Amino acid sequence: MKKEVLGFVAAVAIASGPAQALDDTDASAPAAPQTPAPCVTDTCAAAAAHRMVDPSTIPGVMDQPKRVFPPTAFPAAKGNFIGLSTENGRIAWNFIDMAFNQKRMDQAFDKYIARTGYFDHNSSVEDQTFESQKAFEVSDVPPGSQFIIRQVIAQGDLVVLHVEAHATVDALPDELVVFLRIRGGKILDTWDFHIPLSQNSNIFKRMDR
Repeated sequence: MKKEVLGFVAAVAIASGPAQALDDTDASAPAAPQTPAPCVTDTCAAAAAHRMVDPSTIPGVMDQPKRVFPPTAFPAAKGNFIGLSTENGRIAWNFIDMAFNQKRMDQAFDKYIARTGYFDHNSSVEDQTFESQKAFEVSDVPPGSQFIIRQVIAQGDLVVLHVEAHATVDALPDELVVFLRIRGGKILDTWDFHIPLSQNSNIFKRMDR
């Protein structure tokens, strides 16, 4: 999950400064036999990073001061956080908070990820195992990251988290949406997508309506 999520956040924050909306011209390569146009802009580089990037390879990201946050208390289970009225909603919240804010990815994996059957749909690796995914995720959490959960929606075994995701202390956030399938108290599947935000973005304004 993180290779796509924080890799893209970090690419925007470090490579191109303040996050900007991606231009449609960067969305896809021309059909064969034409050759894709080279990436000559920061936003193009960021779009490429979204497809596959290891945050640890982006200059400066892994050198940020480590920020460790205490466990985030649950808000009232109503309105934007109605999903916290369910066990699965609370599991999803605790996993993200422990992994990315408390910087305890190893413990989060052991506690919340299914040891058999877990699949990260944003990973390019087909032959995923619990141990290989855990080892990668543990080594790849940018030390300055912070995930602020803004909405929790849960129904059945599916949970959706709407997240304000920061790669570094100074970075503008991404809007991140995470889907998790949770059964028997364990996370079986994760999907995510995200949009880089500009300084004047209204995405996280007037949320409590």
